[in-house]
Amino acid sequence: MSGRTIAGCVLIIVVGTIAAAACALGLGGPLPAATPDELRDSDQQMKTAGFEVMPAGADSSLPATFNRIHRVYVIGRGRNVPRVILLHELPGLRDGDIQLGAALGESFEVYLPLMFGTARQDDSGLGNRQACKSELFKCNDRNTHHPIVEDLLTMTNQICRDADCGVIGMCLTGSVPLFLMHADHVAAVVLAQPTLPVVWHIWPFAGLDISEEDTAAAMKIAEARKASVYMLRYRGDWISGHSAFNRLRDRIAPSRDKLSFFDSTEVKGGSHSTLVHDSKYPDVAHQQVAAVVKALNLRLRPSVASN
Repeated sequence: MSGRTIAGCVLIIVVGTIAAAACALGLGGPLPAATPDELRDSDQQMKTAGFEVMPAGADSSLPATFNRIHRVYVIGRGRNVPRVILLHELPGLRDGDIQLGAALGESFEVYLPLMFGTARQDDSGLGNRQACKSELFKCNDRNTHHPIVEDLLTMTNQICRDADCGVIGMCLTGSVPLFLMHADHVAAVVLAQPTLPVVWHIWPFAGLDISEEDTAAAMKIAEARKASVYMLRYRGDWISGHSAFNRLRDRIAPSRDKLSFFDSTEVKGGSHSTLVHDSKYPDVAHQQVAAVVKALNLRLRPSVASN
């Protein structure tokens, strides 16, 4: 085979790989928000899973909305336990995220904002068009501010208005809890497999969506509140890069002695979602959910965590 033929074959493979990646990341334009009928169907799906729609007020029959966030689902509302906000991943508010919310609901009053799509959606390409192409998230930018964070801050101030609470981010939302430290009473955060920016996921996998300045501002608040910070990822995860994870950890670590808890864990394995069941690593999610509950309780309910 000639050198020209080999080069042609390599070009075809490269172009084909790029095309496949473009499809996986949701080639196409932005998509409109869910319709009222789709949201009602979503409400029913969540009701079946044990969640209710967060109301606009104590005596309101209308759902709470926060600009681009049209639904927030809650489980365990009204119990005398700390509140925790769980931010779903890029594929959407999928079954695994719902099951995770229900599992956390055994220990906390858990709030799941529907940031895009509908309940039980599990499609990374579709999620990319809804979250990234619609610019709820600046998915390809380093050192950025995601437009949806403003709405999440308003929501978080409402949910955490009278008591310390926790925030869990995963994948697409992995670093977002640090932005939400600016909300009142956020005192415990979990940063699970932070992934953005997508476009910079080439060697050395070192890009971060949150800037050094914004991280420092978040940690100044975290120190004042003696917050809890837990970070985790799979060691072999190429989507949530090792170098980026270490860079974020190194920004946070100097605050260790002023926090109630700080730990950074890289789980053995090569998958992605650390808190959602994965048949390849069936024990990881169970173990990590227990670790997350303990990390949150160390700040939100220290007497329980010490038992």
